[in-house]
Amino acid sequence: MLVVLSGVLVLPGQLAAAAPAEADSASLTEVQQALAEAEDSGQRVEVAGERTDRTTTFANPDGFTLTLEQSVVPVRVSKPGGGWQAPNATLEKRSDGSVGPKAAAVSIAFSAGGDKAPLARIAGEGTSLELQWPGKLPAPRLDGAKAVYDDVLPDVDLQVTATPESFQPVFVVKTPEAAANEEIATTARALRSKNYAGVELVADWSADKGVGTTIADTASGFGQSLALSGGASLDGESIVADGVDDAATTAGPVVDDTSSFTVTALAAVDGAKLLDKQAGYTGQVLGQRTSDGSAWGFWYELTDKVTVFDEEAGEEKTVPKGFWRFGRLNADGIFSAVASEDNALLDGMVRMTGVANAQDGTIGLYLGAVPNGEEQAFSAKIGTGDFAVGKGFSGNAWKHYLPGGVAEVRLWAGAMAGFEQVEQTIGD
Repeated sequence: MLVVLSGVLVLPGQLAAAAPAEADSASLTEVQQALAEAEDSGQRVEVAGERTDRTTTFANPDGFTLTLEQSVVPVRVSKPGGGWQAPNATLEKRSDGSVGPKAAAVSIAFSAGGDKAPLARIAGEGTSLELQWPGKLPAPRLDGAKAVYDDVLPDVDLQVTATPESFQPVFVVKTPEAAANEEIATTARALRSKNYAGVELVADWSADKGVGTTIADTASGFGQSLALSGGASLDGESIVADGVDDAATTAGPVVDDTSSFTVTALAAVDGAKLLDKQAGYTGQVLGQRTSDGSAWGFWYELTDKVTVFDEEAGEEKTVPKGFWRFGRLNADGIFSAVASEDNALLDGMVRMTGVANAQDGTIGLYLGAVPNGEEQAFSAKIGTGDFAVGKGFSGNAWKHYLPGGVAEVRLWAGAMAGFEQVEQTIGD
């Protein structure tokens, strides 16, 4: 994704220096030279000296302004001998015996097998992270950006995937019998470092992969599907819900609610439809029910409606005001939850991640990869019945329908260790 920023840059002496035909182009800075070339050619010209791994700067044909194009991922990486090259996450064997991507923005190395080197190591900008494997690893099979360590557990492969700036380890479960093996979760939690805790992906639903009224999980190896209900629909990017009776469900619990887990969602709330709700309304983005109420979930709570001046329309308008929460809505209507620090963004997708740490007895909320609010003490309740997207269970009934959209849902057994792991594992 590119973010294009334009602005007027007034260069000292630019107007005077550009006018004389005999002006010495060698005395111009690279930016001034690019602006002159762009004006002469009528096409924008890149200012090569301003390149970074994520940004590209162009001189515009007007001769005065620059355009900065910025990517959220590296578009080029440095060469060992200087200069730039295209990112290439394809893995190769190295002379030191390790395995790593051909061209990455940071130093990434995977184990070539055995028990001497860490499973994975990443280093850059003065920091590093190592992920240890509790035992001896087989030599990996290399498949593009993936290193596959076969049968690290019975009928379970360990797959580590590189990107130009990170890596992601997952277990590939090949049989239903293997999926029931508790050693998977135990081993996943043994994958630890200072800023990384072992987690096991147990559910992965992306609305853009849905067909009809079903969204299949083809990534985690557990294979559960979300089924749309009410009038919920897919628009090619997200589950669209009206806030009246639309939702999606699967048989739960999807993850052990009494152990550590991590959950993430990419979701949006429809601000116009919230205006029809009363202050105090609560809608559930997703969550697990109990026999009579809520075990845990992501929630939106409408706290007020305020009048603001719309500068574009030149008039006042009413807008909803509310907050995101991660935790449980109790039977008395009071939350045991972490709340976002700022008002919830409306009418745009928000990445929210919740971490439940059973060892510490706490829960935490991240928006993007940024921790929000203080971690809260949390006592787990055993989940039973459906896991739901777009509605919540309380008072022995389904309610708390959410107007908006949900593009993605993922869950892991195990609590991610902090914002570094959330950022690397979840991204965007």
